[in-house]
This record gives sequence, C-alpha cells and structure tokens, in this order.
Amino acid sequence: MQHILIVGYGKIGAIKAEIWTRLGAQVHIYDRRYNSSIFRNVIEQKRFSLFDPEKQDDLTSFIVDISTPADQHAAALRWAFYTLKNPPKVVLIEKPAVSSVVEKFALLEIVNSFAMNGILVPIILNESYYVSTALRELRKLLEVNAESPLQINIELSKNRLSDNDNGRFFDYELGALGIETPHMVAILQYFNITLESLKELQPHRYIDPTRNDNQGITVTGKVNDCTISLASYLGNFRLSNHDIRSNPAVTRSVMVRTAQREYHLAFDILDVNNTHHTKLIVTDLITAKTTQKLIKDNHLQRHLADILTNNVQEQYVGLENSLAICDVLFTWQANAVCKKIDTRPIGTVINADKEYTCH
Repeated sequence: MQHILIVGYGKIGAIKAEIWTRLGAQVHIYDRRYNSSIFRNVIEQKRFSLFDPEKQDDLTSFIVDISTPADQHAAALRWAFYTLKNPPKVVLIEKPAVSSVVEKFALLEIVNSFAMNGILVPIILNESYYVSTALRELRKLLEVNAESPLQINIELSKNRLSDNDNGRFFDYELGALGIETPHMVAILQYFNITLESLKELQPHRYIDPTRNDNQGITVTGKVNDCTISLASYLGNFRLSNHDIRSNPAVTRSVMVRTAQREYHLAFDILDVNNTHHTKLIVTDLITAKTTQKLIKDNHLQRHLADILTNNVQEQYVGLENSLAICDVLFTWQANAVCKKIDTRPIGTVINADKEYTCH
C-alpha cells in the first residue's frame, strides 16, 4: 500500500485526501492545527491518520502532497526533507509552485542543496489539466482535421468570497493571477502556445478597493496568428462589454475557433453519481451543424492515479516548467493595467480614470 503524507489540510488538501483514499492509498495528515479538537475530530471521522514525526517508522516512504498556500511551499518542502526518516518517493506541490520571486529562489535553494547531497526527489506540480481526457480529444480532432487555432478563449471563474470567508486560501501576492490563471496557461501549452510568447500578452486586473480578494483578471493579445483571451473573475463581479455584472455561477470553459470549426469545452459537469464530465460541442462554421458529447473527465483523480503508478510525464508538470509558468505570472503581474471596481451597484460602467498601479 502506498502511503500519502498531506502537508496542509485545507479545502484542497481535504479533497485530495478523499481521492487518494478512493485510489487505495493510506493517507496521513500533517497540519499546524493539531491542537484543535475540531480538526482532530474531522481527521478521525474521515479515516485518515494524524502524522506524528516522533512516531514514524524506519521503513515507510511517503508520497508527500504539499497542499499549503503557495507562499508556504518552500517551508513545507524544507520541513518534509528534514523531518522524514526516508526521502519522499515523490513530492506533489499545489499550483502555482510559488507566489513570488523570493519564494522561487527559496524553493530552488532547498532542492539544489539536497541534490548536492545525492537526494534527488521528483517534484510534480498538481496541474491536472495536462491529463484532461477532453483536452486530449480536442487536440486529436485538431490534428485529424489538420486545423490550427485562430482564436482561443478560456474562462475559469467562480465567486469565491464565501469560501475565503470560511478560510480558503487567497493568493495575496499574485491576487487573481495566482488562483485559476496557472490552469489557463497550462491549457494554452496544450495547444503548443509557448510560455515566452505568453509574456507579450496584455493583462488587466480589476480590484474592489473595499475588499482585496474581490478581484478579476483578463489577459488578451495575439500569438502568431492566434488571438487569445483569458478571463478569471473570483469575486461577486464580472465584466461584459465594459459593464460590471454579477458573477453568480461557476464558469470553466474553453473555446477554440479554427477556419472551419468552433470547439467548446465545458468542464466539471457532475452527473447523478457525482462523476466528473466535460461537454464537448463542435460547430461547423460552414454548415452551422452542431454535435455534442459528454466525456468522462475526472482529471484530478487521473493525475493522482498516475502519480501512484509512476506514470507521470514530467515535461509539463515537472518543477522546471512549473517555475517557468510562475515567471509568466510574474511578468503579467508587473505589466498589468489595474482598475478599481466599484461593485455598488452592479451594472455601473468602468471609469477609465480609475486606473492605478497594482504593485
């Protein structure tokens, strides 16, 4: 049986603990809130073990799943390397790998110092869209039809304010860039858009000055002949033709337009058995004929299953590419045009005079 050590039992740590268990692994939890009776009761009810560094045996080797906020990844990795009796088999780190340049160098310093002592541990980013069945099918359709994208629109939005109020992590270093934007960059890589070319796109950040986690981000521009538009609204507003609208629903969609067809993916559709699917809609632009299908697509579970079976392709989820994605985020953060948003009342027009510097 594989042993998983989850470092940080927040919302995403709890979700992955359930998946690891379904996959047949023994889950152990380490969290700073050990002294909370509520926390201990939750762990006991979920059939997970509390990890005690003083009671670990000499034989167990863990897959370490770091599910802390991004600005704590380096510290969590250092703790794992110095605390565990045996080096981890694999370290899985939540996206983004780091939230600042300072954290990037701190993480690299830890990895390099242990590598110099012969401790080489694969470090994998938890970027599950690389193994999405639906994305693979869409890419295959493009290849079979000999089509190239002329336009790619991606939106990953959700009003997270209530989640944040209940303790969910918000990346205050990167803001809206640090939550869903890494996923969008990963999806663009799936269609052979290079990270260096993405740095030339123009980001806009929209921030409610009365509540800093009420944010949105758009990134637009052109890479070669392909027009790219990214959007992620993480609060109670979204933009439509420069008007502020409410943001009531979760949107997780990809649109790819070619000269012949338009392809739409809608992620995270749950059936009655709580099984994840993605809807693929294909429209022929000449005949206007539309076809659609549901694709079973629990990409997070598939990614974790691949780690358990040592079936991970590290080209995209390895540390080097993960940090290169962070470099794109840092560039967008430095180049972003920022606007304060007055969300009271929803429906007011953005005032161009409200631009200001985010950093």
